[in-house]
Amino acid sequence: MVSGRKQGDAREMALFGVLLMLSATQVHAQDYPPAVQAEINETIEACKPSKATLQRNFVTQKDVNGDAISDFILDFSEVTCASGSFFCGSGGCTVTVFASMPDGSFVKAMEVLAGGVDFRRVNGRPAAVLRTRSGNVVAYWNGKEFKMPQAR
Repeated sequence: MVSGRKQGDAREMALFGVLLMLSATQVHAQDYPPAVQAEINETIEACKPSKATLQRNFVTQKDVNGDAISDFILDFSEVTCASGSFFCGSGGCTVTVFASMPDGSFVKAMEVLAGGVDFRRVNGRPAAVLRTRSGNVVAYWNGKEFKMPQAR
């Protein structure tokens, strides 16, 4: 037989667990801009007929283009399909960036296969530093997308 206090502790722990699950669901429940949501939906569809698992860091937000508005970064290393991963290869994993525009919309500003991407200012400009097998490559924000400088 369980004493009254231990039974009360068990109920409190169960309630805490339920509240914790609900708060985690609310953290992940977000209305994404239409372009971002469409990309998420396509990702889920690409895994079918198996199930897609989108990890917590699949979608992150950070101002990457210097306009003080959070942009959306989709890191496909954070996606698994029950039948295997289609988003990573020998060159790394797909990273897709949706950047905010002056009209309030979000556009696909970059989609790249890389070993990782760091966003920072390079030579005073917003830039994406791509980690590749041959070293770092810098793509600069041009107002619409991240572009690598043309070789001369």
